[in-house]
Amino acid sequence: MKFILSLILLIFNFFTFYNSCNAQQSNFNILPSPIPFPSFVPDQYSGKIDGSFINITADQVALSGGLADLKGRYAINEYFGFDGEVGMGGLQGTMPGIAPLSLTPGYFYRIDGTGQTSMFMFRMSINFEIQLFHTNNFSLIVFGGPTFLINNTTISTPYSIIVSPGFSNAGRVFTGFTNKLSVYSSMSGGQYGAQIDLYSPEIGIRISPFFLVSSFSGTATITDEPGNTGASTTTLSAQIPNSTSSVFGFDIYIGKYSIGSALQQLRSQQQTNGNTNIFMITLGYAFSNDDEQNKTK
Repeated sequence: MKFILSLILLIFNFFTFYNSCNAQQSNFNILPSPIPFPSFVPDQYSGKIDGSFINITADQVALSGGLADLKGRYAINEYFGFDGEVGMGGLQGTMPGIAPLSLTPGYFYRIDGTGQTSMFMFRMSINFEIQLFHTNNFSLIVFGGPTFLINNTTISTPYSIIVSPGFSNAGRVFTGFTNKLSVYSSMSGGQYGAQIDLYSPEIGIRISPFFLVSSFSGTATITDEPGNTGASTTTLSAQIPNSTSSVFGFDIYIGKYSIGSALQQLRSQQQTNGNTNIFMITLGYAFSNDDEQNKTK
């Protein structure tokens, strides 16, 4: 159970680009930027749409899915602006199966297959931005604000009920049961970071390095439905302790379009859990009420 909850939290954090639930781990990747665009001009509305494909593998784990993300910004003047972001996504695949948490008197359980897993994520954030430096070829923005995330995961596992020793029909097997484990978690906290814009008008390409630091805490509710009349539904609640993580990366723009990819191998602190490999590829489109934003700004 501890492994499953740790993996759910890791995947949850990855969807916000905080690539590990290990508070001390940092990574560098080509990733979608945390703000809509790496520069702005006064009274400008701008935004960005990103779509991502994600694949996650680990020992007995195979998950794939996608993420859609929308960011928008209003620039008050050449120095100050604010932005908002909403994103959602989902994963499907398999994890190690989980037997019912509640016991049926006189019986024990046998897991008959992997856990069929579905996961839904939603995130939302607001940033206040300060543009410290801005030219046609170079800009620097610092930002920070609150963020909120939710996750809903369901793992369905086939299992059998076996009569315990000491009964006249000991060893008899009853098959065809499915255990449904649901985990709902919500986290809130804050984030801050900085982003640089490096633009070459001769070739129409910009590279935008950034770093992002975020801190979260929250709650999780676990509901287990055994699917047989002899065992009761179990509901547990837990606090998710505060953790801080950081990510370093850069976004690449060709005109109004951006493309990025990430390949992570997260090494487990516990040898029994093995390593988790994460691959993501993202396509993005930036837009604004200023047609020159992606050229000379």
